[in-house]
Amino acid sequence: MLRPEDVKVVVEYTEGIEQRYTEACLKRLNKMLKDGADLDELLTRTQETTEKVG
Repeated sequence: MLRPEDVKVVVEYTEGIEQRYTEACLKRLNKMLKDGADLDELLTRTQETTEKVG
């Protein structure tokens, strides 16, 4: 059975990743808002996640 400590992940950031990631996030946020998401609720959930990770 595979154990969590057996899993190895290597993340390599390529040039421009920050810009592409930001653009993808903004695109997703725009779609969520168009679909009727509540901006205040999204901000609250983001704050809660930031505090947990943080």
